[in-house]
Amino acid sequence: MIFVSIFLFVIALIFFFNARRHLTLLIILVLSSNFFDLVEPSFILGPISLQYGDLALVLIFLMLPFRTKINSEDILAIKKALVIFSLFFFVSASYDYFSRGTSLMQIFRTSRKLGYLMFFPLLSTFSKKDYELLIKYLLYLTFFHSIFYISQYIFQFEMSGMSSANIDGTMRFRNAPYYLVPIFIFLVYNQDKFKLSKYYLGILILVFVLGQSRGAIISVLSILLIYFYLEKIIKFQTVISILLIVSVGYLTMILLLPDLSYRFEEGYYQILSLNDINYGYNLAGLRFKGTFIFRIGILYERFIYVIQHSSTILLGVGYLPDMDIIRPIFQLGTHSPTLPSGYEQFNSVDIFFPNIVTRYGIVGSIIYLYAILQIGKYAINHIKYLFGKILFTYLFALVSISFINESFYNAQIFMLIFILVGLIVCDKMEIENQ
Repeated sequence: MIFVSIFLFVIALIFFFNARRHLTLLIILVLSSNFFDLVEPSFILGPISLQYGDLALVLIFLMLPFRTKINSEDILAIKKALVIFSLFFFVSASYDYFSRGTSLMQIFRTSRKLGYLMFFPLLSTFSKKDYELLIKYLLYLTFFHSIFYISQYIFQFEMSGMSSANIDGTMRFRNAPYYLVPIFIFLVYNQDKFKLSKYYLGILILVFVLGQSRGAIISVLSILLIYFYLEKIIKFQTVISILLIVSVGYLTMILLLPDLSYRFEEGYYQILSLNDINYGYNLAGLRFKGTFIFRIGILYERFIYVIQHSSTILLGVGYLPDMDIIRPIFQLGTHSPTLPSGYEQFNSVDIFFPNIVTRYGIVGSIIYLYAILQIGKYAINHIKYLFGKILFTYLFALVSISFINESFYNAQIFMLIFILVGLIVCDKMEIENQ
C-alpha cells in the first residue's frame, strides 16, 4: 500500500491543478482514513515511520498557497474560534517543548491530526460541484463497503481481520464503512434524489445493527428523530410508528443478537446506578461495573489528575505519546497490548472527553468545545438550507457517538464537517447571485 499511497498522492496533486479537484478531495479522505480503516495506519519509508494520513496532511498544506479567499462573513465566528485554539496549541506545545522536554517529533506524533483543521481555509478553493461529486463517490463506496460488510456475517469470513467474539459466541466484525454515519444522514435528507435510496437506507441500517454498537444505534434513532422534526413531519401517528418500529426492532434483536440486547439492558442499569458509585474508593473496580461506568471513571480520573496543577489546568499534560509512557499512570485505561504500559494513558479510543481534558487541560478543552459550538451555531443559523440540516444532524450524531469513541478528538472528522460548511456557503452564494 505504500507505493499505492504515493501514487495517489501524486495523482491528487495533478487533479488539483487539472480541474478535477473532487478527486483530490476523495484521495485526501481515502488517505486520511487509512483507506477507510481497512489497513494499518503506519508504514515505514526509509528510516522513518509515517502514516497514510501524513500524506493527506502534506496535500492540504501544499494547497494552502493556492487557496481561494472565503468571501463569507457568516463563518468568521468559526474562523476566530479556530484561530484562538491554534494560538492555544502553539503556546501549549511550546511550553511542553521548552519546560517538559517533550521532543518536536513526540509533539508531532501526538497532535498530527490537528493539521486537518487547516482544511478550513480551503473551503472556497473547491466548488459546489466538487463537493457534490465527492459525496456521490463516498455514497457509492459506502454502499459497496456495506455489501461486503454484511456478506461477512452471511459467509462467515473476515474482510480485513477485524473481528471479535461476543459472550454468546457469535461474531462481531469491526470493519464497518468509515463514512457510514454521514452518508446515512445524507441519504435520509435526499431520499427523492437517488433511485433505490430507501433500499440503500435499509442496507445501511442493517450495517448499524450488525455492528452491534449501542452508541451507533442510538445515533441512528436520534438522526431519524431530528430529521422528522426538521422536516416538520413529526405527528402523533409518527411517534407511534417510531415506537412500533423500535419495539419490533428490539424484539428482532433479542432473537438474532442476544448479546447486543444484553448490553443495552446493561447500559440502562449502569446509567441508573451512576449516583450510587463512590468514585473515590476502589477506582480500579469500575473496570468491572460495565463499559459506560468504566468510561465515566476514565473521565473522572483524568479530570482529577489535571486539576492538581495550574499548568495542567491551563495547558494540559502535554503531548508525550502513550507509546513513550513505560509505567501506568492511572488505575483505569483502555487495554492496549501494543503499548509499553499495557493500557492507554492520556488518550482513549473509548470516549472523547478524557482526551481533550488531559491533552488540552480545562482551559484548552473549553476553547476546543467553543470551536465545536460555533460550528453548531452556524448549522442552526442555516437550518433552512439542506446542508445546514445535514450539518446539524451530523454534529448531533457525533455528540451521541462521543460517549463510545474519540469522535471530535480525531480532527480528521472535521474534514467532512468543513465540507458541509463549504456546501452551505456555496448554496448561499447561489441564492444571493440569483
